[in-house]
Amino acid sequence: MDNNIKVSVIIPFYNRVDWLEEAVISVLNQSYNNIEIIVVNDGSYEDLSGFLSIYGDKIFYVYKQNEGPGAARNRGIEIATGDFIAFLDSDDIWEPDKTEKQLHYMLANNYVWSHTGGMYFQDGCILRQKPFDFHNNSAWVARRSLVSMQIATPSVMIRADILKQNKNLRFNVTMRYSQDTFFYQLMAQYYELGYLNEKMVLIRLRDSAKEIHKKNANKRYRIRFSGRKILFDFIKSIDNDVINSVPLYVQLLLKQYALGNSFFCYLEHKNYSAYFIELLAKILFAYLFVLGRIYIYINDYIYNMESVDSITKD
Repeated sequence: MDNNIKVSVIIPFYNRVDWLEEAVISVLNQSYNNIEIIVVNDGSYEDLSGFLSIYGDKIFYVYKQNEGPGAARNRGIEIATGDFIAFLDSDDIWEPDKTEKQLHYMLANNYVWSHTGGMYFQDGCILRQKPFDFHNNSAWVARRSLVSMQIATPSVMIRADILKQNKNLRFNVTMRYSQDTFFYQLMAQYYELGYLNEKMVLIRLRDSAKEIHKKNANKRYRIRFSGRKILFDFIKSIDNDVINSVPLYVQLLLKQYALGNSFFCYLEHKNYSAYFIELLAKILFAYLFVLGRIYIYINDYIYNMESVDSITKD
């Protein structure tokens, strides 16, 4: 494979410099070596002097005011000089051959963007019994992505020119959570999604039974409502020139998420317990999840029928 192809790796950082070091080391240990590492410090107050004394000449480091991971990744996109852009969260890790295998896969199949499978781990101990496999989220997923978009951000790689040329394709800076899902929903409207079915990334689980705010964002049901509410507002917005032709039943499903979000905002205003609100969100999400699955099955069936019909006509 041509080693002249540069891959820019964007790592947003806010806390736990010890985890950041693990993430950076996993990139430095890649079997593919034409890599640019961009660490975007999103307003952290941690002392990074020791880290920078060791890795400062191996990375491009930039400090910015705290605005959340979405804004940090957007800053990294603007800075990146690579031919491809990959994302890695500062608490996660790559397998040594991740870049090489994914880049080869994308070039061989002419994919603009792709993601991979991986494993969950906690406190340095890999939980082998908890792999994740998001192979259903591949190919043309524009319609199904509006209901379900399972992608692990540290597994994503995108051709850089696609992002440089289209300023609409950015992470939503108003969203503290789910901004990555929103970004992928936008990408899905334009490009076919590739999936490398290999365990290439390790995602750190930060769940705490006692402290709900420390839980991984994608594991919190309350956050799922707020993310879908923003998607629903965007679809209806006059600024939306990306997501079009949304079926009525998808709009109705997203409307229910928006109403649920308003209800939870009311409970939060009334100072109800976060645990109680999360429990209610989990119950309501279970109902909406079933409706979403029904839509996805119908959508996939229609898509498969359209594909067969297209092949037959050809």
